[in-house]
Parts: sequence; structure tokens; C-alpha cells
Amino acid sequence: VEDFFVAIQGTGHNSGCAQRVLRVEDMQQDPLNPPKFRHKRAPAAAGSPPPPVMHSPPRKLTQQDQAEWKIPPSISNWKNQKGYTIPLDKRLQADGRNLQDVSINDKFASLSEALYIAERQAREEIRLRNEIKKQKKIKEEEMREQQLRLLAAQARAERSNLLQQRKEGQEEDEEARKKREAVARERQREIEREMRLERNKRGRNDEDRDVSERVALGLPPTKKAAAGEGVFDTRLFNQSAGVDSGFDGGNDEAYNLYDQPLFANRSNNAAIYQFSRERLINSVGHTGDVPSFAGADRSTFTRTAPVEFEKDVSDPFGLDNLLSEAKKK
Repeated sequence: VEDFFVAIQGTGHNSGCAQRVLRVEDMQQDPLNPPKFRHKRAPAAAGSPPPPVMHSPPRKLTQQDQAEWKIPPSISNWKNQKGYTIPLDKRLQADGRNLQDVSINDKFASLSEALYIAERQAREEIRLRNEIKKQKKIKEEEMREQQLRLLAAQARAERSNLLQQRKEGQEEDEEARKKREAVARERQREIEREMRLERNKRGRNDEDRDVSERVALGLPPTKKAAAGEGVFDTRLFNQSAGVDSGFDGGNDEAYNLYDQPLFANRSNNAAIYQFSRERLINSVGHTGDVPSFAGADRSTFTRTAPVEFEKDVSDPFGLDNLLSEAKKK
């Protein structure tokens, strides 16, 4: 800040003062403003001439040199703003992997050789193991065949013994059957003789009966009645039990349409079927040699329940059990 004293000489300033004080101050500046002063570089003076550059004569560019000087375009693996389809060889060239020298370690050769030797040894061990298993299996098959032969021989021997015993038992059964049949035939003849005698006796007694007694007993009419003599008995017309008295004495709840059965004596009816063993043998054949189940006796056994069957055994001779026991040993 500087102060100046100025004398007043003009008429326009007649304020009564002889002089004035003029103060001059510097304008305030921002200390953060950049400096306005600039350094200017003066042009350099002319020096010595530059040294000459020696060039070899131009030569023709070969294809190999051109391929070596070829710079592949820079392709990003992450960005493709235009969305172009970039060939794979261009991407590989951009990676620069062709410029690297690939060196293979010598350990790879030793590793491959060791793997080859280990594989060959493993194959040899597997072959020997399979050969041992095959020999063992052949021996087991031979032992099994030998055991089966022995068991088959035992089964054949037992079967021959059983057949012989069955044949002897069949011969004994045949003799006993013949005896039983003879006794049955004799008994049948006696029964038929008694029936004939009883029929003749009853026939002689029935001839003297009147019509009412024959009707009450359910006997057929005589030849005289069939011819028309004495077909009706007058004593039967005056009985209290008839249609007038109601059926069954007036019992409406009963369901008895007939007062007597149709066949009072079935032994007199020759039309009813009767079993005959001789007729069965003549038509079908002899069935006495058919063997029954073991332990069954038809003469003494009486069935009180349905027939029971035995389950068929898949291994009747126990071959599987013998083989399993032999393997365990």
C-alpha cells in the first residue's frame, strides 16, 4: 500500500482542502490460481551437420521374411463388440503360443516306460491267476463228477433193491388178492342165494294178501287184479283219511304230498344199478397190480378226512447236500 499526496489545483475541487491523499493498493489474488508466467524456449543455434547413415542396398523380400514380419491382429478373448465370427486360427495366433518353445521333460519317457513294464507284469500275473483258477475249477468238476457217479451207482443199487422188494411184495399181494376175491365171490353167491330164497318166500306169502294189504305195503297188484278182477277194495272207500278230511290231517304247514314212499323195498327193484366187480374187470381190466402209497393199507385204513398229498422233493437223493458238505470240508 502506498500513499500519495496530490495538490488540488482545479476549480472543480474547492472543498476547502489544499491537498488530497491518494492510496494505491494491490488487487487481491487467489493463491491457488496457476501461474500466468510462461517459459519460452529459445530456438537452438545451428550446430554441426548430422553424421551420415550408411544403408545396405535394398533386397527382395522373401515369403519367409514376410511371414516372420507378419503381426497377427490383436483379438480379445473377452470382448467382441461387433459380434464378428473370429476363426480359431486367428485366436491362436493372437495368444502367441506359437512363439513359445515347447520343451518336453525327459521324465515323461521314463514314466511311460515304467507304466509299460508295470502293465506287462500285471497282465502276466492276471494270466497266471486265471490259469490257476481254471485248473482248480477243472479239479472241482472232476471231483463233482466222481461224486455224482458214486451217488448214481448208489441210487441204481437202491432202486434195484426197491424194485426187487416191490416185486416180491406184489407177488404176495397178488396171492392175498386172489384169496380175497375168492372169499368175496363165495360170499356174494351166498347173499344171492339168500335173497332168492327170501324173494320166493315173500312171493308165496304175498299171493294170499288181499288188495288193501298189498296197496298199504306198496306191493304191485296181482295178475288177477291187473286182469280186472278186484281192482278196488270196498273197504277203502269208507275211511276217515281222504280228500274230504284234508291233506295230512289238516296240517297246512306240512309239505308231504305222498303218504308212503315210492319204493318201499329197493331190494325188489332189479332196475337199480348195482356194482359188479366182475363186470368192472371185464370192461376196464385188472387193476390189482397198481401199487398204492407207502404205508397205506386199504383193508384196515378208513378215510375220515380229505386225501392228503405229499410235496414233490426236487432232490430226492440229497445230492445237493452232499456236494455242499464236500465243499465245506
